[in-house]
Amino acid sequence: MSNFLMGLFLVQMLLVVYQFTYTTDAGRPESNARATRLTPGLVVGHLLLSFLAVLLWIGWKAYGNTSFAWATFIVVALAALLGTQIVRRALLSPAEVPANSSDPADRLTAESRIPAISHVVLGLITLVLLVFTLLSALGMFHRP
Repeated sequence: MSNFLMGLFLVQMLLVVYQFTYTTDAGRPESNARATRLTPGLVVGHLLLSFLAVLLWIGWKAYGNTSFAWATFIVVALAALLGTQIVRRALLSPAEVPANSSDPADRLTAESRIPAISHVVLGLITLVLLVFTLLSALGMFHRP
């Protein structure tokens, strides 16, 4: 079970990086979507929390200390909270913002270009990770 969860953590981290690539060109003149509703703290925080969750899970696998499992659960929960804000702004807000420019790229938001399926898959993976890290922290699974 632990190796399966490690694989899920890695897929989750790769999906976050994949989504991050859509937001990195917001505001650049050569971008085809220069506007964004996502703050740098929200985007970078979500990315960093996903990396931290993987490191904490590796700590739990290496040392078997349930403190690592609890810390992983908390970090995944925080990342999920930030992720819900990203999804809300990406999927539930209009894809365009008001702009004085006639160039459509000045109105189109970078987050609206993120494929919706990646939000769905990432959300499902996060839900599974939340459940199983909580069960691990509660001692339902022995150290691998």
